[in-house]
Amino acid sequence: MMKAGLNSIWRMVFPNDGLDMLVRPLALFTASCSIASLYHDGYGLFISALFSLLLIMLVRFRSSPTLLYVLSSATLGMLLLVFPTVQLYCFLLILYPLLLIFALLVPNPIFPFAAGFLSAVFLFRFQGQVDNTELWANVFAILLNALVYSLLTRMMRKLLKERNEYRQMSMIDSLTGLPSLQHTLIFGQKLVEKGLKVRVILIDLDYFKQINDTYGHMIGNKVIVHFASQLGQMMQGWNGTVGRLGGDEFVIVMEATEDSKALLNNIEQRLNHSQYTFSPEQNPIVLSFSIGEAESEPGATTNIEQLMHKADLNMYEYKMRKRIPMMQGQTDQLFELSPDPISTFDGQGNLLDLNPAAQQLLGYSVEEFRSLIYTQLIVKEDQQAVIEAFSSMIRRGSPANFEMTVISKSGELIPVNIMIIPIYVSHKIAGYYAISKNILERKKAENESRTSDKIEVLSRIATRFSEEIRGPLTVLSGLTRLLQDQSPHPSSYYSIMHREIERIELISHEVMLLSRPMPEPTTAFNPVQLIEEIIVILDTRALMANVEWELLVRNSIPSIIGDAKQLKIAFLHIMNNAIEAMAKGGKIQIELEHVGDAVLIRIRDHGVGMDEQRLRKLGEPFVTSKTDRVGIGLAVTLKIVENHRGSVNLCSEPDLGTTVELKLPS
Repeated sequence: MMKAGLNSIWRMVFPNDGLDMLVRPLALFTASCSIASLYHDGYGLFISALFSLLLIMLVRFRSSPTLLYVLSSATLGMLLLVFPTVQLYCFLLILYPLLLIFALLVPNPIFPFAAGFLSAVFLFRFQGQVDNTELWANVFAILLNALVYSLLTRMMRKLLKERNEYRQMSMIDSLTGLPSLQHTLIFGQKLVEKGLKVRVILIDLDYFKQINDTYGHMIGNKVIVHFASQLGQMMQGWNGTVGRLGGDEFVIVMEATEDSKALLNNIEQRLNHSQYTFSPEQNPIVLSFSIGEAESEPGATTNIEQLMHKADLNMYEYKMRKRIPMMQGQTDQLFELSPDPISTFDGQGNLLDLNPAAQQLLGYSVEEFRSLIYTQLIVKEDQQAVIEAFSSMIRRGSPANFEMTVISKSGELIPVNIMIIPIYVSHKIAGYYAISKNILERKKAENESRTSDKIEVLSRIATRFSEEIRGPLTVLSGLTRLLQDQSPHPSSYYSIMHREIERIELISHEVMLLSRPMPEPTTAFNPVQLIEEIIVILDTRALMANVEWELLVRNSIPSIIGDAKQLKIAFLHIMNNAIEAMAKGGKIQIELEHVGDAVLIRIRDHGVGMDEQRLRKLGEPFVTSKTDRVGIGLAVTLKIVENHRGSVNLCSEPDLGTTVELKLPS
């Protein structure tokens, strides 16, 4: 109960973002040092508590430039002017991490240097406590650190500027020169926030895949560029912008005026069914497209993405109305040959038919599908949302579009986008079309893109940061031990200081592993022996958690070519997580098996397990379920295994445990 309360206070006081995960231990360490130095009397305890409060506010309100400088100056002034004259090493133990916090949070590189210079001047308060040689040595050390911190701040500003320039470049589509989707959405959101009526037009080229298959992707790209150029010319003079949504789709965002409807008519008349000739020897390509549009309602529409979604739904209606006849025997060929999974239902929701693409996606025949309860095919997390979407569609009589994850006959989880379209006969709903699109690759690309962005920013900042922080950490560690040896009053605060320094060193080491390229592994070693060594390392912790090990070697295990130190880090993360997952104790099974040209290593616990939502996010930097962790352990593990040309497969169920299977080439 007490731990949960402290965790809640911790999350409330300190935001949980990447930089703060590094500043947080520094702030706690500095506050602990101040309290450990002055807790002997009431006045000292009050001063140290006030100093700690200012430090917490400095980290908490770093987003406000004015407050940042005011609180930084107040914290430094209090240390230099108000703090009682204590031992020199106590003062330095507080000063060094404080200057490092300034370097990380204050964007002006002059500030850390000025703070260090003032601190060096005020160091002469301790004249008489130590000899002049030692005093001047410390003055020189403070000035040197201040200069290093100033350079660190300058480098961080430069990296931030480069990242902003990269973001600016991402606002333009590299193929067409049109604004990117991100830029277009920002433009539309500004129109919405101004209270203007906004029109969104989505344009999707028809049969573009056939163009690529027939003429090749180079010609397909020329078609995209040609079409983009035509749209760009037609948008001149309008209060709007046209951007590339992705692939063969475009989006127009503009102020909705009386004349803006004429633009849509003009686009349809001039471009729909127009011809594009790319070579005199080839027949021209006929361009056709589908359109979805939506208009905002000032006061009711607050987000441009609402309009995008509405326009997307209207585009599906357009496609159904213009290109797919009603279900009366006229769509057999389209139904059978469509690459998208399509199913049809009667007015009561009974399955009528599945096309071959749908049968291939799910693995069920039409007869097998009819015998199932539909909720069996949907993961539990999505079932309620799907039921609500169906109910809403039936009430409104309009299409419903949503994403969900289905379970195939083989048990594979497949994310799909579903469009449910009612079929009207004599103004009554006679049935439904369900058009699906497998979005597994899109989801993977989105996850990889998010992870890549995090790692890119992390690698550029962390490499510089980790190199610069090693020196100050060594000084802090030494000073802490020296202070502990000299202190006449044993205090638990020293253990806190040592623990927080070790946390900073661990974070720095893991970030360096994640951000730097790993060397090519070339040494042969025995994986069984490596696992046995790790069991010995973790055996004490396992005994305290009432956890037993069971090591099973199925057959003769060959040597692995790799880096034993790297893989030891990976296995330590996995096996340590297995211990933590088994709060009530139990047995962790480790199996090694030689299969083909690879060694399979399975680590199975019987702990709390994880649901599907948590499994999807595992491996992303700074994503963790533990409040006292940075969340890069599994990301480091995955990178190490990838560096060994191996693979990791996780299988978990809530309350049943987790199995991690690593496959490493032998």
